[in-house]
Amino acid sequence: MSKPKMISVVLQDGAETELKGILGPWLRSNEFASAYVNCLAIEPNGPYFLMKLQVPDTMLEMEVQIPHPYVKGTLCAADLRKLGFGE
Repeated sequence: MSKPKMISVVLQDGAETELKGILGPWLRSNEFASAYVNCLAIEPNGPYFLMKLQVPDTMLEMEVQIPHPYVKGTLCAADLRKLGFGE
């Protein structure tokens, strides 16, 4: 069985400050991206960019929608930790 793919949404510079209230527990940074969020799934089509997230320390999932201009790009791989986008 193959590993499920991990998805990281890289945010535009400055988006971290504006979205800290909603994305605080999920916001991460590394040497490549000033802010990113690891997601279970995304839906970029539609009026907002939808991200499916797991609530920390639970099995609960939730959805967050942000305006498209906050998104710089997405990365998807079997193991993003090897690329520096880990938890």
